[in-house]
Amino acid sequence: MIGDREAHLWLTEPTATHGEELLDPTERVRHQRYLRAEDRQLFLSAHTFVRRVLSTYVPVAPQDLLLEVDQHGRPEIAGRPLRFSLSHAPGIVACLVTRSADCGVDAEDTRRIDEPLEIAKSVFSHDEQRALLDLEPPRLRARFFRTWTLKEAYVKARGLGLALPLDRFSFSAPGDGVTFTCHEVPPQDPSQWQFEVFHPSPHHVVSVALRLEHREPLAVSCRRLEP
Repeated sequence: MIGDREAHLWLTEPTATHGEELLDPTERVRHQRYLRAEDRQLFLSAHTFVRRVLSTYVPVAPQDLLLEVDQHGRPEIAGRPLRFSLSHAPGIVACLVTRSADCGVDAEDTRRIDEPLEIAKSVFSHDEQRALLDLEPPRLRARFFRTWTLKEAYVKARGLGLALPLDRFSFSAPGDGVTFTCHEVPPQDPSQWQFEVFHPSPHHVVSVALRLEHREPLAVSCRRLEP
């Protein structure tokens, strides 16, 4: 069960080598399209994991869950009130679940990008780019991925996909705090959003975004489901 003022962040390692029978026909086709074995394993791990997680909240077997995707690619459970978001990267799979709040999660492996500053120049806001310029490489990489995962989680929670340009909002996320500034028209109210950043391993960052009702924060707890 999950309460109205809760958000559950589920984490696991993508080690699945079987379980394709849990996927629906569309997922099986997508699974087989991956050419590299490690990519197929990551997809299989993520999509069997989210079904196993969701089946702990609803009385439906993982393979019988009917998952839909809206026009912007946001996944939903057909006919069920739960909201969820899924993300995966080499070495990690994350699933965020709420009862009704819009939510987004993004997980990244901080070793996978060689030139984070070059990517920041194309997708970060001017304020976010300036925050990176004077940092030494290790701190620059840490700040980049903290900001990047927050931006991706927010986009997922909004449910607008690529229709929401990444440079129209900013995060200032030094240390443990997160400050959100919106440049959209009309702007989002920062007090209606909650952001959290987790570091489940030395080289993984996971960020969550939650749209708040009545500006009341949710209690976010981390949980693990063994592969």
